[in-house]
Amino acid sequence: MLIHVEPDDPVPPTALLATAVGLVVLALAAVLTAPRSQARILRRYLARPIAVGIPPHWARQVLLCQHAALIAVSTLLGLVVAVLPTVVLAARISGFVLSVPSWQLAVLAAAIYFAALLAAVHSAHRLRVTEARSA
Repeated sequence: MLIHVEPDDPVPPTALLATAVGLVVLALAAVLTAPRSQARILRRYLARPIAVGIPPHWARQVLLCQHAALIAVSTLLGLVVAVLPTVVLAARISGFVLSVPSWQLAVLAAAIYFAALLAAVHSAHRLRVTEARSA
């Protein structure tokens, strides 16, 4: 008579949760610092284009376009970094089964993209407020 007992998880849930939280904090820190630094750079540069007649909203549009390009490129690079090793593993290991927690990844991706959107819009708004004060 055989009794099947499920084995313990190879990774304890607390370690997995701590790793996920750490990665989210790292990603959000990177997402939130990029727009602030770019707005700071554009704020110093903005007086010259305004002096020659370029409208101030141009800088806000440039800032938002830069962040859109940054997010697009980082998404593509992230996919390449994630997919390439997975394809190599699938080819080299027989019986490889990919198990992805899709809803957790979707929530994480949505949170990071939402944070990036909020950070870019907030930085563009602060750029506008600074322009109004200096004008």
